[in-house]
Amino acid sequence: MAQQNVKGATTKPTAASAQTNCDLTVSQVYDLFCFVKAVCGRSTGTSEPPVVPAGAVEVYADFGDFDTIAVWVVNGWPVAASDQMTLTH
Repeated sequence: MAQQNVKGATTKPTAASAQTNCDLTVSQVYDLFCFVKAVCGRSTGTSEPPVVPAGAVEVYADFGDFDTIAVWVVNGWPVAASDQMTLTH
């Protein structure tokens, strides 16, 4: 993720209380989320989380206040993503 200095701008990964459930950093989970979102280019169209393949591993970054992004990975490849705050899956 390319960083730019923009006065007053913030991004999700800068939240001081953010944490992940894996060995990835918050920025890395966010990069995976953005990758899946860019590649898929569409949402499930519902508030239901995505259907993921059996054996998919969920990695997530929790920003508190119900704001969590999640990415599901199969064999090292991200296959689905979800932003629970905006109900984008």
